[in-house]
Amino acid sequence: MTAPAAAPRFRPAWVRRRAGVVVVAALLPLGALRAIGLHGPPALRAALPLGFLLMLALTALLLTAAGRREAGLTAVPRPWWLLAGPVLGALAALGIGALGTALYGHGADHWYHSVRAAALANPGLAALSPPGQWLAFTLPAIAFSPLGEECFFRGLLELSLRERWGRRAAVAGSAVAFGAIHLLHHGVAWGAGGVTLRPVPGLLWFVLMALTGGLLSWCRARGGALWVAVAAHAGFNAAMGWVVFH
Repeated sequence: MTAPAAAPRFRPAWVRRRAGVVVVAALLPLGALRAIGLHGPPALRAALPLGFLLMLALTALLLTAAGRREAGLTAVPRPWWLLAGPVLGALAALGIGALGTALYGHGADHWYHSVRAAALANPGLAALSPPGQWLAFTLPAIAFSPLGEECFFRGLLELSLRERWGRRAAVAGSAVAFGAIHLLHHGVAWGAGGVTLRPVPGLLWFVLMALTGGLLSWCRARGGALWVAVAAHAGFNAAMGWVVFH
């Protein structure tokens, strides 16, 4: 007797046949939106949260109900990980900040210096006190980024890679992609003076963010649902913001 076919995880059919290629290709426009939001004119800064919302929309549009379940968009079977995840994420952010300070002090090569500079390019945020800056930075950073990035990287991207290459390669691939897109936060920038590259600090930042992506995948696996990675990512961003503005 023939076993029933597994429910399709992707839609429509043309995406199903080449899901990995489609999802990886989506990184190009997503990266462009992020670059514009971080380094473009102030009038286009909304491109950054728009990119996070697009990540969320792609997950909803391309995954079937079966795909969403396999990606981890389910109830959390081990809910204590909703507390453990943010603690681990915060510790990772504090450790990465401490390493940057040990290597580069508070200079421009410190990755959190670039995060701060990009945030303070917003005149409204720059006019606030440090606690107000932290709050104005952190609320969007825990509302948009964790949900959009985790649904895309640990959900949609990992699932599309896993179907062809297996779980370990999928985790590694999503971690590398996560690290690469964060080079736009530190390592590669442009402005009125042209393109600015920070090769060594940028490479270190890429490695650290790829490792953070691996940690978020591990949190998702241990907690049994994607929401654990979302919570861990929110903890990372909140702790990073505290370091950046204090």
